[in-house]
Amino acid sequence: MHIVEKYILELLYKKEILILPGVGTFVVVYSSSKIDVRKKIAYPPLKKIFFKNEFNNDNILVNYIAAAENISVSLAETMVKEYVGMLKAKLSEEKKYTIDNFCVFSLASKSNISFSQSKSLNLLNDAFGLSEISAVKIKRNFIGFKNKSIKGKIFICFIIAIIVLLPLIFLLNKFNYLDSNGKIKPQRAQVEKPILRQNNKTGKEIIKIENKEVKNNAKYFIVGGCFVMEENAKKLSDKIKKKGFNPEISKNKDGLFMVSYAKFDNKTDAVNELKKIKTQADSSAWLVCQ
Repeated sequence: MHIVEKYILELLYKKEILILPGVGTFVVVYSSSKIDVRKKIAYPPLKKIFFKNEFNNDNILVNYIAAAENISVSLAETMVKEYVGMLKAKLSEEKKYTIDNFCVFSLASKSNISFSQSKSLNLLNDAFGLSEISAVKIKRNFIGFKNKSIKGKIFICFIIAIIVLLPLIFLLNKFNYLDSNGKIKPQRAQVEKPILRQNNKTGKEIIKIENKEVKNNAKYFIVGGCFVMEENAKKLSDKIKKKGFNPEISKNKDGLFMVSYAKFDNKTDAVNELKKIKTQADSSAWLVCQ
């Protein structure tokens, strides 16, 4: 590729209009993606180049070459004139001039130059790497229905059985016994309403259920974070130690590594301590009972 052609192509990526002195004007226009139904081909969006045999020299190409090559404007102008002379001579002799991966200039008449953009050239940066896609007919083969063998029939029966049984299994999980008529009857959960009170002597919470008093063994944890990996839990534990606390790492009911500032048997004490920690150390800490 001639050096002037290289800079013409570079400018066409950046500008919508470019004048080649003595030849004509390039006009770059955006074209959206298209589908050729007859050929069954999808084309990506691109920038098309149109060429007009009209020009008013604006020196954009000359100045660009001068800056890129670090030469004087007059020398760059000479380079462009020599290139235009060569292009016109080629067109006069061979009626056609090809620039690889760019375009083809053709001489339609003595004063008319036609232009054809290379199919491989796309000036749209957003469509870089996209190529045309040919539609391929999809052959759908439904498994088992065309297979007349015994194995094929068994497979079909197996699939149908799964489709029928899955909803039944789901429904049966909602019920657990039959009534006197042999019909499925929904289970009614027996809900016990515990009554919470505090023992005046020990200060510990007591749960009273059906006139029986049972000690509440629940622990209240002020949590700083929960992690899947123990290593991350240890990192948080080290940070909490630097704040003057004595953190503890334990696994919660979900199997996560829980880092706690402190734990309490009494909810009131836990809530009071949580308020202090939120104010002084960690505003995102929370209370967990387990």
